[in-house]
Amino acid sequence: MSARRRIVAAVGAVGVVAMLAACTPADPEPTASPMPYTAPAIVGDTVSASPLEADEWVVAARAGMLGFVLASNAADFSIDPFVSAVTPEAATTWFEHWSSRSVGTDRPPLTWPGPQVVLPLAVDLMDGDGDRATVRFCNGSDYWQAEDASALADGVEASAVLVRTEAGIRLESTTSSAIPCDATGAAIGRFDPAPEPLGVLTEADVVPPPNAG
Repeated sequence: MSARRRIVAAVGAVGVVAMLAACTPADPEPTASPMPYTAPAIVGDTVSASPLEADEWVVAARAGMLGFVLASNAADFSIDPFVSAVTPEAATTWFEHWSSRSVGTDRPPLTWPGPQVVLPLAVDLMDGDGDRATVRFCNGSDYWQAEDASALADGVEASAVLVRTEAGIRLESTTSSAIPCDATGAAIGRFDPAPEPLGVLTEADVVPPPNAG
């Protein structure tokens, strides 16, 4: 092959490679990872006047209730403060209950300015092994509606059932009653930064817990 033919052949080969490269689809843009959740600080009171605050069952109950409040404010029930503090069954139940009241309606869900306002009243062990317990509270969370400390005197009794697991104590369920009580002395803390109201929500706006069906 003459030198001129070799040059023409080489140029043609380069052209074919360039055409193939042009037809090869570009690598897709990497999908951005979701931003990790950062819990707000709690300013103000974090410990109530109750001598039970240091009890491990009370600490775990507060962690579970706080996790639910944070998940509600974020419309994200996959966040660690929630799923690490409650049982998987409780995570699904609470998510479904919250969704039924908060998603697909014309009313925005409640935005919690701070943790639930509760005063621990008693800790009752439910078995001899110490693996289950009920924590009874006086719930004065209506304070957030009135923004008036006198509302604490109009609290109602509530209870939390907890179970000890290999991963630690987890909140299993909560119930409320109509039994009146006085929550005066309950801790009143606020989130910093203050949470932004969510507005009206659709299903696409909400993240379920990992085990939700």
